[in-house]
Amino acid sequence: MMSALDFARHKKGLTNVHVVIPYVRGVNELLQIKRELSVNKLMRKNSLQIWLEIAVLENIVNLENYLISGIDGVVLNLDELIAHLNGFDPKEAELAFYKNEVEGLIKFLEDGIRLLHKSKIPFIACGSLTFYPKVLEFLVEKGVYGVVAEQYEAPSAKDLLHQIEKRLVLRRTL
Repeated sequence: MMSALDFARHKKGLTNVHVVIPYVRGVNELLQIKRELSVNKLMRKNSLQIWLEIAVLENIVNLENYLISGIDGVVLNLDELIAHLNGFDPKEAELAFYKNEVEGLIKFLEDGIRLLHKSKIPFIACGSLTFYPKVLEFLVEKGVYGVVAEQYEAPSAKDLLHQIEKRLVLRRTL
């Protein structure tokens, strides 16, 4: 990763490339990665944002410490989070029905998202669970900055987002 990022920024002059650090299991691990980036003259600044993928429950529990360590945004990996929260392997087809048990995930994310807003840190959601209507409505209501969609999901995602936004607007006017 370092060599590809270094090549893009320093050899090709692409200054709008940002980094999402995946699957961090602790604040010290994030700090170590940031040190390695810095050694390679890849420091956090406006033209190089560092985003954190939140894929393990520890990331939400210790979110304030991650924010203090310095990140520019968060990518919520909803598929990984629900698998850890509900205790199932998402690759096991017979356990896939646990993926639809989203109430606990939504409750678990509320305080973290509130902290992100308070800190003015944007968040993006990714994973197939993102387009589960109850989850997407929660994300839109909480001010999600963006969602990651596969190309085949884009047309239906647009329609689903439109329906949810319409429902939220109607709810607020009543």
